[in-house]
Parts: sequence; C-alpha cells; structure tokens
Amino acid sequence: MNATTVIRSLRPASHPRAIINGATAGPSTSAGEAFVWRRAAHSLANIKPISTPSSLSSRRRDTTFIRGAAFSSSSKRQIHHFDTHSFVRRLEHEGLNRQQAEGIMSAIENVIDESIRNMTAGMVTKAQQEKQHYTQQVDFAQLKSEVQLVEKNDISLMKAENDRLANDLEKLKGRLREEITRTQAGVRLDLNLEKGRIRDETGMQELKLREVETRIESEMAGLRTAIETSKIGIMYFASSLILVSLSALVSASGSGLHFRQTHTHKNRGPLKRHTSPATLELRSAAAWWTSNATPAGSKKWVFAHFIVGNAYANHPRHLSDAFALNLGTDSWQPTQVAMAYAAAAQNGFHTFFSFDMTVINCGDTTIIPGNIAEYANHPAQLKDAGGASFVSTFNGGAGCKNNDEWMQVVKDQGIATRFIPAFFDDLTNDELKSTYSCINGDLLWGGGWPKGDNPIDWTEDAYRISRDGISRPTDFYVTTVSPHFNVHWPGRNYIWRFDDHLYASRWELLVQNRNLVDAVEIVSWNDYGESHYIGPIGRDLPAGSSEWVTGFDHTGFLTMTGYWASYFKTGVAPVITQDKIFIWGRPHGVNDSPTESDPVGPPQNAEWVSDTLWIVLFATGPGSLEVTQGSSTLTHEVVQGVNKLSMPLGVASSVTAVLTRNTHQVFDFTGPVSFTHSPTSYNFNTNMIAGP
Repeated sequence: MNATTVIRSLRPASHPRAIINGATAGPSTSAGEAFVWRRAAHSLANIKPISTPSSLSSRRRDTTFIRGAAFSSSSKRQIHHFDTHSFVRRLEHEGLNRQQAEGIMSAIENVIDESIRNMTAGMVTKAQQEKQHYTQQVDFAQLKSEVQLVEKNDISLMKAENDRLANDLEKLKGRLREEITRTQAGVRLDLNLEKGRIRDETGMQELKLREVETRIESEMAGLRTAIETSKIGIMYFASSLILVSLSALVSASGSGLHFRQTHTHKNRGPLKRHTSPATLELRSAAAWWTSNATPAGSKKWVFAHFIVGNAYANHPRHLSDAFALNLGTDSWQPTQVAMAYAAAAQNGFHTFFSFDMTVINCGDTTIIPGNIAEYANHPAQLKDAGGASFVSTFNGGAGCKNNDEWMQVVKDQGIATRFIPAFFDDLTNDELKSTYSCINGDLLWGGGWPKGDNPIDWTEDAYRISRDGISRPTDFYVTTVSPHFNVHWPGRNYIWRFDDHLYASRWELLVQNRNLVDAVEIVSWNDYGESHYIGPIGRDLPAGSSEWVTGFDHTGFLTMTGYWASYFKTGVAPVITQDKIFIWGRPHGVNDSPTESDPVGPPQNAEWVSDTLWIVLFATGPGSLEVTQGSSTLTHEVVQGVNKLSMPLGVASSVTAVLTRNTHQVFDFTGPVSFTHSPTSYNFNTNMIAGP
C-alpha cells in the first residue's frame, strides 16, 4: 500500500468525497481543508523509502514518544492539531512500518501546522478583537458625547440669541411706547399751555374791558353826581328864595317863621351828608353781606392765602369763601390789590388783608392802617356778622410789634376790625391772648405740615388751642391745610414732610375736629417758591423757582378742595356723583444724584419722604382699580367714597389708571407723572394729575 492510498483511506468520515491531488472537495468540505489534504499528499509523494536502520535511529534521536505522543528534543513544547499517536498506529495497521508511519504523520503535521500558520497570519486573537471592539465602542461613545455636547452648545447659543433678540424686541417696544406716551404727553401739555395762554389773554382782555367799563361807570357816576349836585343846588337856591319870600310875607308871624326855619334845618342835614350813587351801591352790597352772614361761632369759613407779590400780571378768578391777600411793599402791589378787590366784587367774592410782616417794616404806621381804611367799606371786604373787617398777618408777633403798637394800627382808626394774626410766638410761658389783648382770634400758620419725620396729626393744633387763650365763639380759631412744602434756593433749601396723602389726610383731621375750628386757610393759592400752590401756575414766578415749578401742575388739589371744603363747612360728606382719580409723585428718587451740577445740593430733611406714588380715588361705587407707572403696578378693590392708595414710583414718563365696575370699564386715564433715577438737578416738587 502506498502513501496516497493510506491518506485516501484516512480522510475523515464526514468528507466521503474528499479528493486528494486537486480533486474537488465535497459539498461540506471547506477550501482550507481541501488545501491541507492536497499539501499532505504532495509531501507524502516526495517521501523516500526508509531502507537503512540508521535513518530510523537518526529519526528516533530526533523524536521521543512518551505514552503514545511524539515530542521533539527541543525544550519548546510542540502543539499538535490532531492525535498523532492514533494516526501512527493506524498507519502501522495499514501495513506501514513504524518509521514510515511516523514520517507520514510528521509530514502531515508540518503541512497542517504551516497551513494553519498561513491562514492565521492575517487574523487576530479574540482578546485583540474584543480589545479593538471595546476601543471602537469607547471611540463611538466619545464621538457621541462630543456630538451631543456640540448640539447642546449650539442649542444653548441659539436659545440665548433668541432670548437676546426677544429682549431687544421688548426694549424696542417699551421705548416705542415711551416715545408715543411722551409725544402724546408733550402734545397734551402744549395744548394745555396754549389753552392756558389763550385763557390768560382772554382774561387780560376781559380785565381791560372791566377796567374800561369801571372807568366809564365811574365817570358816569361822577356826571350823575354832578347833575344831582347841581339839581340839589338849584333846589336849595330855589328853596332859599321861597323861604325868603315866605319870610317877607309872614314877617309878623314869628312862630310860623320859627317853624319853617326848623323844618328847613331838618331837610338841610341830609343834603350836607349827600353820598354819590356809586358809594351807596358799595355800602348796600357790604350791608347785604353783613345781613346775610352767619353769626360768629356757627359758620365755617374756608380761605385761600394769595401772594400779591406773585400776581403782577394776574387777578384771582377761581375762588372759595375769600382770599387772604398777602401784602408786601412792592410799588405795584396796590394796583394788584385794587384789581383783586374789583374782581372779587364782580364775582360775588370777598378778600381781606394778610400783612406780610417779614417784608413790611415792623415800625410801619401807614401801610396797615391806610389799606384797612381804604377798603373797609369795599363790597369785597370780608366782614364778620358784626360788620368788623377781617385783618390778618404773616408773623409780626414777638420781636416786631407789641400789643399797643398793634392796637394803634389796627384798632385805633375808628374802623371795626376782627384781628386774627398768624404770630409765630412761643407760647410755652405766656398765652397769646394775655400778650396781645387786641386780637380777636388765632391763626396757626404751620398747622398744615408735620414738623418731623411723621405723618400729620392733631398734636400741634391741640397744643395751640390750649395755649392761645382765646375765647370761642367770640374769638375765632383758624388753622391751615397745605399740599406740599419745598424750597431750593441757596441758603434756604429744605422740605417738610408731604407724604401720607398729606392734603387729604389734613382735611380728614379738620373734618373730625371741625367743632374746634372756625376757619381753614389753604396755604396757598400761588406761593410758587415754597411749592404749596393749588392754583394754576402764573407767569410771575419768584426768581429761580421756575426750575422746580414749571411743568409741575397742582390744580388737581384745587379740584379736590371742593369736596373737602363742603364737608368741613357742612359736616356732611358730599355725595360723589362722578368717579375721579388724583395721582401725584416726585420726579426722581430720594437718593438719586443729578447728572448735571447742582450747587444748591440735596434739600434738608430729604429722608423724610419716600419714593411713593400717591393716589386718591373719589368713587361712586365699588370697583377694581389698576394703576401702572413703568414696571410698578397696583391692583386694588375700591369702595364707594374716598379711597387713599399708594404704590412705589416706577421709571416712566406717565401714569395710567383703569377703573372697572361690574366688568365694565369706567375710565382709562393717562397723565404725565414722570419718574427717573437720572435727574438733571434736585427737585422735590410733585406733579399732580386729576381725571378723567
């Protein structure tokens, strides 16, 4: 049996069709296995017959069999891919000798080993494959993480950019709204200013017409007086002639002559005291006022302090009970006083003097008695039930005039006066009445403001009433109410606390204590320098005050006054027939510094006020009020009557208030109350709006 036959007989049972020497393998034989078998057959074909024992001896020296396994003499362990011992035994069984069997086995083993090495040369181990797979997984995970991070960063950047664009859009919208509101407010302001200018011009024209009419009436009255005088002279002359004739006719009748003479004397008296019709008209008007006045102690009065020195080109038109005319020493003030009295008379109104003793010389003996005498019988002169003219002052107490000096200029002129001064005396040791027996009442000038960092209360009035020594109802107690106080001049730069709805809160106190008060004086109508005006802003502002007055309207307080004055005078709260809102606030924060130089600096007591927007609503019924100023908003359920509300000031150029009732909008009102944290100068005045 040759080697090829042996090999063919040894092919695996699972490959019955395997062919050595290039034959095609069976369907289940792999290409690698066919290649191995072909190499084995080729090797066997080249094996030479073993003929000498030396070859076997040499072979035996190379390979040692232990327990049926072959090992080389090398120390390196031989790895076998099949059972070589079984294979050698089978070859021996087929008829080959030991040496041949071992040669064939060795050849086949070499072929298989070489084939396996060739096949596995381009392969990797499972550990390497797992390592490579793990490395790829790590790389893919890192790549995925990087992709996700990039995607996340891109999304964040896109979102941030979108938010920035949205914020820029909102800012643009806000700026647009502010510009629209500012433009609307500017147009409204221009219109209001133009209306005011037209009203002022109309007023001046009306005043000139009245002056012309007054001059014409005066001249006509003079003519009528001259005619009446001529008539009376003629009648008197005729009467004299008649009497002379009668005397001649009845010269023998002494008793008849005596009778006629006596009768003539009685009729001559009124002729000597003849008064012109114009004077009679003024006296009758004054008499009418006196006869219709309520007795002292039962009537309540409301006055407004009017600075004549701030009214060079104006005359009073918006009036309450009377104006207290603050009179100084300017040369043109007498003309303004005459105009004020004339305007008051034409409007059925009254005035009285408040002599400013901080301007008038304390030793003066002409200005005070002269003006009292000049207007004592004027129809516009305010008088009490007894016909006494009201006379007041601004200071003039201790350190100015004593009781005798005041008696001389006020009481000793033969004119009845009710003297109610506003003396600034310290009443700690002496009562006011015991020091000045000439007074007929007491006026507490500073009662309209708290004198410290606290809300307004009745403490100062209670102390004044306990120390003035006056006897009511014979004497009058007069106190004050004011909406504000702020001055900003070099050397006079301070405020008094005007928070806590000062004007409305003070009126509430006056209503609560009305049985202790005879009259209230509003401070003031037109004192622009001290910022407590409630009248319209005039053209004659004190020097420098336009910086904190111009554009800061207070006429809303005048509108509010109608309700409170009626409440104080009658003791009955007026019925509110129209919803009305009043809003006021300062133009910048308490701690804000101006962007431009302000040499005067911040006012003293600035810390007494807060950055608050003050609101008063006169409501005809309950509802919901929403107020907005910039980012500051307030929503509040209101009740019928007077509602006092407040909210933080917000940076804006206007304020909007919306009132709804039963799901229906009552009003939507916007007004120019502005607030900023970047003022150009210090200004602690307030701007007041009222509407709708």
